[in-house]
Amino acid sequence: MYKKLLVLFFIIPQSLVFSDTSFINEIGLTERIVNEAVLNIDKYNSDFDKNFKNESRIKIAKSIIFPEVLRFRSIGNICETYLNIINFDFSIGLFQMKPSFVKMVLNESGLSGVYNDLTNKEFIEKMNNEYFQIEILKYFINLCYDNIEELSDKNDEDTIIILSTAYNLGEYKDLNLIIDMTDVPVWRNTYFNVYEKYPYSYISVYYYNKF
Repeated sequence: MYKKLLVLFFIIPQSLVFSDTSFINEIGLTERIVNEAVLNIDKYNSDFDKNFKNESRIKIAKSIIFPEVLRFRSIGNICETYLNIINFDFSIGLFQMKPSFVKMVLNESGLSGVYNDLTNKEFIEKMNNEYFQIEILKYFINLCYDNIEELSDKNDEDTIIILSTAYNLGEYKDLNLIIDMTDVPVWRNTYFNVYEKYPYSYISVYYYNKF
């Protein structure tokens, strides 16, 4: 159906499908930074358990947001939260979601009432709640499974490539666009100013294989 889809699942170089420090060094991070990000995700294990039906879905969900948790900075989040309150559209919260993305997910999931009764300030503050962001992640993943039929027979790594790229784009309907972006280097390391060296999905696959 999609010619590029046949190629997609072979695009990850073998050098990236491993687990240890060489990859961490390659993307300009340290083991301490990576381990802190893993711990930040694992703090919400009970919330992931409540929202995802099995271990496979939980690990896929965690892999999808791992690149964002690596980049999360509390000081920057405070500034961007304030700007969003005055109607900007910055990514906020541990999983770095934009207000426009969250509203799209809620609307497409038939849950617009979640924010219709809130002021913009209340909604932005709600977005900084990790449990709420995990719920939004669940709704987004469900939308992807409902709309991308090719996911039904893929293994976890192949699924992560598609879903993590879709999450980074904030897009689940245009499979051609998602596939086109799977190998585009858009992930930015905000610690040491290493810009756009790897596709977002490569970082997600690293998490899946390592943790």
